[in-house]
Amino acid sequence: MKILTIICFLSLILSGCREPFEIDSISFEQILVVEGQLTNETKNHKVTLSFTYPIDSVTLIPESGAQISILDGSGQEFTFTETSIPGTYESIPFAGVTGQSYTLYILTRDGEQFQSGTVIQKPVAPIDTMIARFIRNDQDFDGVQVYVSSYTNDKQISKYYRWEWVETYEIRAQWPSQYIWVGGNDAELRTESVGNCYATSRSNNINVRSTDGLSENRIDLFPLSFVPNGSTKLRSKYSLEARQYSLDNASFTYWKTLRDVLSKQGSLADVQPGNLSGNIFNENGARVLGYFDASDVARYRIFIEPSQFRDDGFVVNSQLFACSEIRVTLDGLGSYMSQYNGTHVIYIDADPVAPDPNGEGGLPAGWLIVPKNCGDCTASGTNVRPSFWE
Repeated sequence: MKILTIICFLSLILSGCREPFEIDSISFEQILVVEGQLTNETKNHKVTLSFTYPIDSVTLIPESGAQISILDGSGQEFTFTETSIPGTYESIPFAGVTGQSYTLYILTRDGEQFQSGTVIQKPVAPIDTMIARFIRNDQDFDGVQVYVSSYTNDKQISKYYRWEWVETYEIRAQWPSQYIWVGGNDAELRTESVGNCYATSRSNNINVRSTDGLSENRIDLFPLSFVPNGSTKLRSKYSLEARQYSLDNASFTYWKTLRDVLSKQGSLADVQPGNLSGNIFNENGARVLGYFDASDVARYRIFIEPSQFRDDGFVVNSQLFACSEIRVTLDGLGSYMSQYNGTHVIYIDADPVAPDPNGEGGLPAGWLIVPKNCGDCTASGTNVRPSFWE
């Protein structure tokens, strides 16, 4: 969503300038941004609404209080309800039907009505395989590249493709915390492990490809995701799930144009592409950005480990974070933990240190404290093992 709002703003305010200039002020037009994708999976389908925001802002502006529905070609209506996340709307669980037509309707809280063009849910080719290879590019920037391949001889399946991916990787705390601070100078043994967790992130780039004009509807080794050498994502096991969708020519053109615009927005000297057109419309002519589409989805998941690429030159990052331990006395626990306001955790209890040969007394029994990222993996992920994890 952030990609869409930024590019819409840029295309509104920038022109093909070739000389540097001082910006005194910029007029800003707030435009509705719509994102929605219907698939053949039985699930809570999602539509998100937000507004473009100024380039000097980092705050997303959601559109709350809207009424959203999807109407299929047989007249069946599916309504969406706003979730606890403002601007995010979900349906009850249902599955889109291949070959069925769907139209998205939006009524904003200000009474503006928006409607998508009618889209047909498209069948999708299967993903044949995904592989991972260690590569080194021309800039000596190396890492593990994940590729996806697909093929179909079904003439009914589109030759336009789009991919999303979801990556999940294991996080292992360097010094797993064994105790939890409960206030004052008191601590208790943890009842759950915080040494091994899993983090998940989603693609934020645009992956599209067409086989139109080729002799076969075949995708060979499309570069989907890249893990740089030394990345903390590949310290242990890593998994990537690809999600492949079919596009028609209009939706392919939209996504390809958006991708090309984003890749060329390097400076004010770049030639600007003008306004980006989607398939969402307003009867009063209000500006809107976004594309509503419907496609079956093909999924494929792979698991990789750093040991697969060590002989090729992949370097495993030895530390997730720069960590050091601090010894705290028993009666100093409360003041130390309060001072750092929850950013540290107790690693283990520290035994008394024996007196040194000069007769100096050893340190009293206490605690070894580490930064939270070093001792509690839930600071970066969840300790609930995913159901798909091998």
